[in-house]
Amino acid sequence: MARTSKPAAKPKPAPKKKKPPQSKAKQTRPAPSVIEGDVLLPVPAKKKAAVAYTSALANEIIERIAGGESLNAICKSKHMPHERSVRRWRDDDIDGFADRFATAVDSCIELWAGQVVSIADEDAPDQAAVQRNRLRVDARKWILAKLKPERFGEKVSLDVNNKIAEVSNEHLEKKLTMQLKAIPPAAIASLLGMEMHAAMHNDPEKSGDGAQEERQPLRLTRSNGRY
Repeated sequence: MARTSKPAAKPKPAPKKKKPPQSKAKQTRPAPSVIEGDVLLPVPAKKKAAVAYTSALANEIIERIAGGESLNAICKSKHMPHERSVRRWRDDDIDGFADRFATAVDSCIELWAGQVVSIADEDAPDQAAVQRNRLRVDARKWILAKLKPERFGEKVSLDVNNKIAEVSNEHLEKKLTMQLKAIPPAAIASLLGMEMHAAMHNDPEKSGDGAQEERQPLRLTRSNGRY
């Protein structure tokens, strides 16, 4: 029997290279804008609606401030009023809100002061954590010094006692005489000559030949090659 030849096998196609997965970048929505004429203007952000004063809101604000939160962070909550509104409540002292607000701030300051020690005592696993803790401590120290400089600020006190000693005239004359003796005679003579020369120069009555004759002794004359 004749052997039947098998058909030649078709070559396998080369495997396709898989493309690396591309990270899908988050598409940021453009800021809303309106067209006014030929100019594209951005739409201003909506202002926070005004919130009237209530005892419940005031109590929550006081408690959160005493717990260490800042007023700026509290007012970012949706149900909270704007920061300016809360400060207005404090300035108008609605239902004694000013005193309660001040007491809450004092409690917050005490809390932050305690946090400085707690953060400094934390175990930092690496250098980044050390730098982070240092930044947290420095931020609290700065705000404490600004809010309570008399307690947490760097104070430089000077204790100066001004003592005025009673000195008699005899003591002053004695001291002046000792100082004059220490001056060389040549310096005293030169100083006296300058004073006499200035006095005669400024005296209107001493002018002309008389003034020249009186000034003559003050001039140096040359004799035998020496002055």
